[in-house]
Amino acid sequence: MNYDESYKKEVFDRFNLYVNDSQKEASNYLEMSPPPAYTYLLDLTPGNMLEHIDLAIEQKYLLLNHETFYIYDLSKEKSTPYNTLVFQLTGSPLKSLETTAVVMSRYFKHLNIDYRWVRQFGLALRIKTCCPFVLGSYYFTPDRGVVKRPGNWIAFHHVRDMHPHAEGTLFSITKGHQLLTNQSFKHMKHLAHQTRLMAESQNKVVREWLELREKQKGTYTEDNIIDRLSTSSVFTMNTPPLSSWMMTIIYLQSLDLISQSLEEGDPLIDDIKKRHKKNLLADEDELDYQDY
Repeated sequence: MNYDESYKKEVFDRFNLYVNDSQKEASNYLEMSPPPAYTYLLDLTPGNMLEHIDLAIEQKYLLLNHETFYIYDLSKEKSTPYNTLVFQLTGSPLKSLETTAVVMSRYFKHLNIDYRWVRQFGLALRIKTCCPFVLGSYYFTPDRGVVKRPGNWIAFHHVRDMHPHAEGTLFSITKGHQLLTNQSFKHMKHLAHQTRLMAESQNKVVREWLELREKQKGTYTEDNIIDRLSTSSVFTMNTPPLSSWMMTIIYLQSLDLISQSLEEGDPLIDDIKKRHKKNLLADEDELDYQDY
């Protein structure tokens, strides 16, 4: 079959455009699909944050995961009904009508950890506000007090470095993303130190607990009544998670100290039981984040 010269030239031109990446944009013959979302590097600043709302995927019940690196509070933005914007290392951002407080509470519950216990642990380390949530190598830290109000959370485990900036603090995030917040570098450095203190303290508790347990291992006979008892025969409910167990111990110790200071039968003891049994940790007096 014979082809005229113009048709052959058209076919070869199209082929050359296909194999030559440098000329693809000039092609009028091939429809180029946009690259996948994960190839884009996010440059997040307070000024352009709202521009990501239209690109974000709406989530009715937003659940964070290991890809999350920034949870942004939109509750004060009157121009949008959304209250939370979440940025991931790959893929599109996520948005929700839920507040950041609801989103974070769901994540803590998913991990089976009570944030109130984390705060209590933080208070023992003199962390009175902006208490980080630390679990193993996961470090989520709020940039303001979040007990009585929503706020932004940054995943420090995805932060490679941070630097002072004219507008606040510039973070270098895993996979080449950049994040600029209007929080001062002094404040964010303070939060990073608090997060490190929490992480190291947790590691120390775990190491000492395991070492103590290991020393006692094998010092008694394995044929005893305790080892033969099943958990179900002892408890009528599931074994509580460690965080709930710790909170209960703290509550009972506090109640015991108060009871020793008051006379037996004092009505204040019953009042304390009613008020604090379900809310074992009272809200702290939050400090202004600008103090740091």
